[in-house]
Amino acid sequence: MSLAEIAPTILRAAGVTPPAEMKGRDLMTIRLKADTTITKVDATDANAGDSGRVRLQPDLYSETEYPRVAGWSPLQALTDGRWKIIRAGATTEVFDLQSDPREDHDVAATQPAVAAAMRARADTIHGSAGARPARAISADAQERLRALGYVAGAMRPAPPSGAPNPARAIAAWNAFEDALSALSARQTAAVDALKKLAAANPDAAVMQTTYARALKDAGGRWQRSPSIERRRGDAGRCDAAPRSRRRRS
Repeated sequence: MSLAEIAPTILRAAGVTPPAEMKGRDLMTIRLKADTTITKVDATDANAGDSGRVRLQPDLYSETEYPRVAGWSPLQALTDGRWKIIRAGATTEVFDLQSDPREDHDVAATQPAVAAAMRARADTIHGSAGARPARAISADAQERLRALGYVAGAMRPAPPSGAPNPARAIAAWNAFEDALSALSARQTAAVDALKKLAAANPDAAVMQTTYARALKDAGGRWQRSPSIERRRGDAGRCDAAPRSRRRRS
């Protein structure tokens, strides 16, 4: 099921014809099949993937570029109802939703054909979207985003080819969110927590600039760290970086 199918389903259930731009299916008309396994499929069919599968539903694809703010790899996910892949850079995890609905066991090593076929479909879907022009953000909007804990700035560079899988670094992100909560609550420990995160994650622009901003807002004396120094060329990040304050004699 896709979120895009919820609104048209509700409208049709209420006797209202959805507008033409709503492309989702009416879930009330879909009958789930308990088992659609067959013995053979055309091995040349890239949409089939392996010899024991029939596609249960149209592909559902999702992606997020947000991990790039932490220096991590973007994520892509694709499922056809039976199989699901999650991609992070060169890493592809494969899950059999029929036998493993909680996605606890990565079976990429034993299902290379499924992984290859679904990677190809994900690449096709991703490529069909085309490049989107960058949107300018006003200074006022940037300030509001910063107040909410986000870092608004210029376009972020693409992560390196070996950028970490976000799933392997989730502990650092959880610690960062805890530090943001402490910062919002004006707890003095927040700056120290952000300092440790910035030192431990030198490629995480969002952690570097949030730490710098916290120091500025706290009125403290800022000592530029090498990791922040490297980011001075980024206009958006420079906006967030405070400058050292010296007392006038």
